[in-house]
Amino acid sequence: MLDVAHELAHVTQIAASRGAPMPPVQREVCAFLGEAALIRWAAMHRPTLVRALKSAWHASDTIYLIRDADLLSRALHAESPSYDYRWNYPVARLMASAFLRDACQNDRTALFCAGPAAPAILARFPVLPFPVALPPLPAAAGGPGDAYRHAGAIALLDMQADQGGGGDSLGKRHADLLNCMKTRSVFITLNDDGEPAGYATWDPVAAEPVQSGVRCRAFPGAEDVLTSSLRLHLPEVALRADRHERTTEPEAAANV
Repeated sequence: MLDVAHELAHVTQIAASRGAPMPPVQREVCAFLGEAALIRWAAMHRPTLVRALKSAWHASDTIYLIRDADLLSRALHAESPSYDYRWNYPVARLMASAFLRDACQNDRTALFCAGPAAPAILARFPVLPFPVALPPLPAAAGGPGDAYRHAGAIALLDMQADQGGGGDSLGKRHADLLNCMKTRSVFITLNDDGEPAGYATWDPVAAEPVQSGVRCRAFPGAEDVLTSSLRLHLPEVALRADRHERTTEPEAAANV
């Protein structure tokens, strides 16, 4: 049903714009607004459909914001000579969310009618930047909701620390994190305000220092907070990380 709403929104936009060409990102924003309109309609007139429609919307997020975003990221870094239309979806999805957050009915009508002027309309509804401080977290995960918050905090810490995961795809990093959460081999430290300051994940079965598998990421300027907290609460993991750092230092120096 969402796919039908998506395509119907394309047709509506073309008709409203009287065939005037609209850039692809903005065209896909209109299509996502069509999907959102179906969900709103169902909430008012067919409540039994809402859960399934929202579930399908969130399932699509894993495609647009993970798989397609990974394709876009790789293309940007590799300067791909070819063009893939799917590169438009991650940006359009975020722009649609920003538009849905702040726009009124007149804005939606103007966007569908805008044709080539659509970018100027959407520029009034910017995607919000990541905050300087991350949202506070509970000290310990008490259920699925908290687990999702912790996973989100780790993703935000990666972005804030500007760590690209060593070239790993977003899907692989998500799978690795999920595995660490299942094996209880992930640690998040909070600052005095309850905001995530850093995290560590590790391989619970690694024995040798060079196989420590300890991965640490900290909010810029909070590296010492993570190190001291890890030493206090998980000294054995901190020791493995320290040993791994010492064993790799000579090799790194030799390569300078």
